[in-house]
Amino acid sequence: MNELTPDVFDALIGQDFVVTNDDGAKITMSLTAVSRFETGAPATDIDGNPLRAVGFQLTLRGPAQPLLATQAYPVDIPGIGVHHLLMSAFEAGRTAVNYDIVFA
Repeated sequence: MNELTPDVFDALIGQDFVVTNDDGAKITMSLTAVSRFETGAPATDIDGNPLRAVGFQLTLRGPAQPLLATQAYPVDIPGIGVHHLLMSAFEAGRTAVNYDIVFA
């Protein structure tokens, strides 16, 4: 997942991602924002593998229904392919729901 960087997603703002729910239904969501934050992590983990110094959060806007539970879903990222990512709803309206995906 190291190829998934905030710069990659900046270029995808406004594009549609397809999320597959537990029933196998395909739900189209639009990437609306990419936010960066400092992780406070050391440069490497205990085994010497590099860690992210800058984390980031994606905001996806999807339909109000079905409302997805917080869990990992297969997400088809345009031009990249499918990755299982933890999604969490954080804002719901009558017609749409915002979800976040955090990389830290």
